[in-house]
Amino acid sequence: MGIALGDLQVVSLRPFSRLHVGAIGDCINIASRLLAQAGPGEIVLSNAFYQQLEEHRQVSCDEIEPVDARNVGRIRAWKLAQAMAK
Repeated sequence: MGIALGDLQVVSLRPFSRLHVGAIGDCINIASRLLAQAGPGEIVLSNAFYQQLEEHRQVSCDEIEPVDARNVGRIRAWKLAQAMAK
């Protein structure tokens, strides 16, 4: 699983329709790139999400190599420890 934090814009995909909407934002791209770094049963967090965690939860995270995300740049990322993920 990849978790990122950021702004999203929800937009209508058809004029005057509330049924067909889409979301646009860098955090979707970032979460997708983090997901690619996660193995089975692993959770990878963006640095923005990690910084929002309480200190006692941050201790359960290990920093990993920065992740390249197209159109965004290099992302500092953290892997959640298996003990906390359960």
